[in-house]
Amino acid sequence: GLTVYNIGTTSVEAGIYVWDGAKWQKAGLKKEIKFFYMPSIKIDLSQAPQPINLHARYTHQLQNPKASSTGGSIHYYVDSTDLDYYITDYDLDIFATVNVDVNGVMTYTLKNPLPADVCCSFINIVFVVK
Repeated sequence: GLTVYNIGTTSVEAGIYVWDGAKWQKAGLKKEIKFFYMPSIKIDLSQAPQPINLHARYTHQLQNPKASSTGGSIHYYVDSTDLDYYITDYDLDIFATVNVDVNGVMTYTLKNPLPADVCCSFINIVFVVK
């Protein structure tokens, strides 16, 4: 395989990489599970449920931070297939179903009727680096 040193970009960490025939793998590291919570997003419960592309929302937020101590960009995974997507919790009084596909597109249905006093809710989303 081909070995290169990548000097680093917004989407790739600096280091030595080896081409395994299908994708670039960072060399010299044991495979460890790396995960992180998705940045917060607003879900409008007053509208009919629409699919939400979690990967697109994640990359948009990291490309466009509202403030930064360094003025730099944030490393993010450009390809949606570099991540696995997990919904770890959601409000059972609000959501009837919640699903996510391999590309990070989340679909959901709401309870009918919603509780009268509903103003907001929560969903916990975890991304795991493959």
